[in-house]
Amino acid sequence: MHKIVPRCIRLPQLTSDIKRLKKRFRSSEIDLKYAERLLEAGQVLPQADPYLGFESHKIFNMRVVNTHSARGKSAGYRLIYEKIEDESSLQEGAALAIYAETSSGNLMGSDRAGRPGRSSESIGRYVAERFVEDVKTGAAVDRYIADQLIIYAGLAEGVTRYSVPCITEHVEINLWLIKEFLGARTKIEGNFLEIKGVSFA
Repeated sequence: MHKIVPRCIRLPQLTSDIKRLKKRFRSSEIDLKYAERLLEAGQVLPQADPYLGFESHKIFNMRVVNTHSARGKSAGYRLIYEKIEDESSLQEGAALAIYAETSSGNLMGSDRAGRPGRSSESIGRYVAERFVEDVKTGAAVDRYIADQLIIYAGLAEGVTRYSVPCITEHVEINLWLIKEFLGARTKIEGNFLEIKGVSFA
């Protein structure tokens, strides 16, 4: 499963504050970088607490030790930070895609997107089973690209011939489409497709 790696992004105001602090405390930049490393490593600091009741917004404050002045009011800084989780995923749940290059140089793959109620385990099982099934047939392409190549073969010049793991409904529909709309000639021999293109330019 993909691992999310946290990273700290400084706001312009913080950059400005650090420049000002460095005039008094030379170690301020180093102290801040150390605090950022702790946050990115996911380590919980004893000083980290929800800030001013904004816990729902994941805004926190933490005390950063001032190594230049370890006593009195100047012994540390208060760093306010917000925890932002990436919610830009195009699919709810998990997704998996795998591919491999065969000994003949062909690329074959399998994938499945997630949705509510579809477990990661079921996605993995589905993808792996279909991938193994396609590879075992010795076909030139996997079942997912098999029908997508038909349109290009119908537009191309000359005869295109390739083997597919199985004759799916999508394959049959696309063969019908290029025959009816392009005038291409098609033939199925076992698991081999043969398409004579129309030389579209």
